[in-house]
Amino acid sequence: MNKSYWFEHDYSAANDAKILFLRQQLGMEGYGIYWFVVEQLAQAGGKLPLNIVPVLAMQGNTLESKITSVLTGYNLFEIEDGEFFSKRMIKHIDMRKDFSDFGKLGATKRWKN
Repeated sequence: MNKSYWFEHDYSAANDAKILFLRQQLGMEGYGIYWFVVEQLAQAGGKLPLNIVPVLAMQGNTLESKITSVLTGYNLFEIEDGEFFSKRMIKHIDMRKDFSDFGKLGATKRWKN
């Protein structure tokens, strides 16, 4: 079964100061790379190793240097211990897990009655 999840996306994200600098330097390709990386992080549970950059570049049909630039050049992602992540995405994943846990608890209570 293919599960499809959502995450919050501010409709004014394109006008965020960090994103404006990214767009000014890398254009809409950079903006697309940003959202591609965010989606990959969401599917991976929130963190990815830095050594996956060549794979992301291949998947996104772009240059490794552009992926690296988006990851390191605009203060959009955190890098620690050889991994990159978005604090906001981690927060969202945790919230989604909490909702799931609450739903399972509710279902368990319902079926016991």
